[in-house]
Amino acid sequence: MPNYTIDTYTIQLEAGPTTGRRAMMICRQSGTVRGWVVFYDDTATLPDPSLDATSRITLPYPLSRYASVVDLFRNEKPLTLYYNSPSFAGITVGGEPVGEEES
Repeated sequence: MPNYTIDTYTIQLEAGPTTGRRAMMICRQSGTVRGWVVFYDDTATLPDPSLDATSRITLPYPLSRYASVVDLFRNEKPLTLYYNSPSFAGITVGGEPVGEEES
């Protein structure tokens, strides 16, 4: 199943009186869209993580996790999107040396 190291991202914030989806991060690897991190109202029923026909990953999160996910994208690397199944998909950060201090 796919694992993509993400090197660029775009944040899209929804405007207006929409309900459900509130924000989305478009994740790219070498310019190719590899997936989306989608944020929904905290009261919404989240869809399962999914993989489309071209192996792009969609990861749904409640809006309350927005700040922590954006912090990962801004401050950590390497950052990877992974999908193994609807119940085993997400974001990983790894490869940093043990004891490395954040600046």
